[in-house]
Amino acid sequence: MAILRFSVAAIVVFCVFALTFSVGETKPKAGAPQEVDFTYKGIALSDSEEKVLKKLGKPEYTREKRVYGIALRYHEYKNNVAIGILERNNTVADIVIADKKYKARKNVRYGATTSYIEKIYGKKERERLEGETVYIYGRPNHKYEYLILFLDAETNSLKIMRITRLPMTEEAADAMGEDPSVSNDLFSILAGTEEIDTSALKKAEPVKVEGLEK
Repeated sequence: MAILRFSVAAIVVFCVFALTFSVGETKPKAGAPQEVDFTYKGIALSDSEEKVLKKLGKPEYTREKRVYGIALRYHEYKNNVAIGILERNNTVADIVIADKKYKARKNVRYGATTSYIEKIYGKKERERLEGETVYIYGRPNHKYEYLILFLDAETNSLKIMRITRLPMTEEAADAMGEDPSVSNDLFSILAGTEEIDTSALKKAEPVKVEGLEK
């Protein structure tokens, strides 16, 4: 009986060990957006304008514009970053990052390949949004908040990152209680367009790091 009890105990220990080992060896989950992906240098959507100015300093320019009737002012910085502030409550509603030297989580940056983007953020169907090819990732548990990754038409690689809670379509504006009848000009804030004068900025040198193209 003693031998039997010993054998049963040994089997139980072995099973527990095997289960623990197998759990430890499970493959890591596929890429997915994380909370940090919806921030820029510690700034997140709904943060105060005061926090933006404290962290990023005085902007090069501040311009006013409307998106589906929503009044905003954009603080534009010399590194090709624009922070959109809602006029009605002075909080962050839009973050546009066209800085070629900026590195997001896991070294995601300008020139990242689509395969690397999907590795970090998860597989996603590419979409067309006002003439641009994009990946759109929703922020978990935050309706109407998105990470939008714009792809270069020629290289099919990352060119601009955008974190926003602005409506992207008339349907979305209507659902959010905004005025969908107002002309939309959501993407004119992107670097290289009339909204941001980048002529005086130095052009970044070509880079090549993990997951990136020249």
